[in-house]
Amino acid sequence: MFFSLLIPLKIHALSNGSVGIMPSSEYGSRDWFIYNLNPGETASDYVVISNDSEKEQYVTIHAYDSEPSNIGGFALSGRNSEQKGIGVWVVMEEAEATLAPGEVKKVKFTITIPKDADVGEHSGAITVQTAPKELKGASGISIGTRVGARVYETVPGKIIK
Repeated sequence: MFFSLLIPLKIHALSNGSVGIMPSSEYGSRDWFIYNLNPGETASDYVVISNDSEKEQYVTIHAYDSEPSNIGGFALSGRNSEQKGIGVWVVMEEAEATLAPGEVKKVKFTITIPKDADVGEHSGAITVQTAPKELKGASGISIGTRVGARVYETVPGKIIK
């Protein structure tokens, strides 16, 4: 039992069985994106998306603000919700991709903190969502699944209550 503590743990992408997402190892092994940028600062980074299924997947890639869930946990706002933080501060280099079975792709993004950003923690996530490419002549419901890699930005400064 003691020896199991010495074995390095491998970080896995968050996946729904068809697509996955995780921070790139560009800046070391990490589970989430964590930044401490000052107002007006910009940083570039990479997210890794993967197709874990045996069929081609069309995906969209977006950033969203977090919001409290009905039980107080971490949840993401929806596509039709107004984004005020991470959802607009993060700009993806690519907003969509088509991944072959087993394909892994690194996608660049930038995070820019507005000069008037509130001091303190802001959270959200970069998501990858499956979606049909087109629904011409179809009726009914199309269901996409979404998974995300959390993004935390702490704007330094004195918090005034």
